[in-house]
Amino acid sequence: MNGRIPLLLSLLVCCVLGILGCNTKDSQVMPVSVIEKIDLEIVGVKEMPSGILYNIMLTNNSDYTIKQNAVYLSYPIIKEKNAIKNVCKVETTYNRLNIKAGDSIMLKCLVTKENYEDNPLLDIQHPNLEIKGYMKEVNEINHFEKSVSAELPKAAEQVICAKPVIYLYPAKEEVVSVKLSFDGKLGCTYPEYKDGWKVIAAPDGILVNLDDGKEYSYLFWDGVTSDTRWDLSKGFVVAGKDSGAFLQDKLASIGLLPKEYNEFIVYWLPLLEKNEYNLITFAGKEYTNAARLKINPKPDSILRVFMVFKSLDKPIEIPPQQIKPFKRQGFTVVEWGGTELK
Repeated sequence: MNGRIPLLLSLLVCCVLGILGCNTKDSQVMPVSVIEKIDLEIVGVKEMPSGILYNIMLTNNSDYTIKQNAVYLSYPIIKEKNAIKNVCKVETTYNRLNIKAGDSIMLKCLVTKENYEDNPLLDIQHPNLEIKGYMKEVNEINHFEKSVSAELPKAAEQVICAKPVIYLYPAKEEVVSVKLSFDGKLGCTYPEYKDGWKVIAAPDGILVNLDDGKEYSYLFWDGVTSDTRWDLSKGFVVAGKDSGAFLQDKLASIGLLPKEYNEFIVYWLPLLEKNEYNLITFAGKEYTNAARLKINPKPDSILRVFMVFKSLDKPIEIPPQQIKPFKRQGFTVVEWGGTELK
């Protein structure tokens, strides 16, 4: 009897080790090589009155569906020249369930000033990104975590403000002066800008330049800037082949007349059509603050349409941009232009 006890104990230990061995094998369903294929990248940064807004691209390059996840941004703490993890984390918004293999989505994260203004030890130039979630199924076996030290996008890249054109529609024929203050370097202007433009403008938009006495349909300029941070957190993802129909619809919704949006489309369509997909947004104050117009007499209504687009190899999910229709009244000024981000 006593000889059987050690034998039974040995068998019991073997069974336990066998079970643990099986569990260990099952727990390796999500290897590191799969988790490494989940990419997080900061693609845009914008300073807001309430804090710093980050646009973060989440891409699932694995062969599995990300069933559920949460993404956080935090700032490391500088302590004796070594960075340590900051316990304060801000969760991103616009996340979703079931991100399929090959899909990308755009996330937003607003870090309010109260999180960093009174803490000089926070390294806000080198934020950390962290994702926690489940692959394939929501259970502990398929749980994963990944942290990366993110790089901020370069703000010094030169961007061409291409073909902004300005239409003038006064209520009656009158002399109009237009001055442009641009945070960059002006390139080509037509008619020549010199110290501004001074024209006789008619209600139908025909302009006579007082400097040379010639007739023009609009005022044209372009330039290069490197200080503007474009907000790509909202917009539209459009297949290159659908660009013409998209622009007709959206530009008409914004308030451009057929003559105006057809001239816009003729210029930009060849650039958009050559791409598989384009991320398109229409800039707001980041453009008007960088290219300030002073017009005398002062217009009753002014519309400035500036398209910012970026080529994509495949579609991504992004919150749609809300379009506000423009109402023309009295002396109306309309401008359109755009830029391509590389």
